[in-house]
Amino acid sequence: MVLEMMRRSLTVAWVQKRYSGIAASLLIIGIFYGYSGVGGFHHFLLTQLAAVQDKAKNIQAHHNVFYTMGQIFGNNFKVSLLMIVAGIFFGVVPYFFMFSNGALVGFLLNIVRAKTAVSPLLTFALGILPHGIFELSAMVIAAGAGIKIGTVILVPLRGYRRGASLAIACREAAYLIVLVACLLVVAAIVETTITPILLAKVLTIHGPIGP
Repeated sequence: MVLEMMRRSLTVAWVQKRYSGIAASLLIIGIFYGYSGVGGFHHFLLTQLAAVQDKAKNIQAHHNVFYTMGQIFGNNFKVSLLMIVAGIFFGVVPYFFMFSNGALVGFLLNIVRAKTAVSPLLTFALGILPHGIFELSAMVIAAGAGIKIGTVILVPLRGYRRGASLAIACREAAYLIVLVACLLVVAAIVETTITPILLAKVLTIHGPIGP
């Protein structure tokens, strides 16, 4: 049963690769935008970064690795579900989230470049990529599902009416939730156990994070 669900999830993910590709493109564009330091989005990114730091401190205060894993998974899974469900609003939410999340990553790398002697590429490779391979993949898949839901509301699938198209997109999204959950479980484990070790070996942040 579980293997069959995973097989269907992977099949649907392949079918929806076009929409996932759009989500991935928005993420990449956001990373470059955030890293460029261009104004206009600066205050929003600072606010988001501060919120992430506060949440991380609250989680770490429990000094329990399983609690940390659960919180990381729970937060990411809620965001993934939100992107899928809110896709019904013409896909605006997953579009915005993927761009802003990418911009936050780029913004953080830009701060590392400005405040430390550590290469932003090394920071990304050791501080984000180990768990990001799984976490960002899950987010891209979830956002792609939300984008498809929003798209078929505007432009129904060929040969189907709007209602039938929406039903198909929602059914596919339900299968993708299984794949997204599995990826986020792995991401939470890696982020809690492996990423901190790698990051501690290369990063020395001088001074508080700021503009």
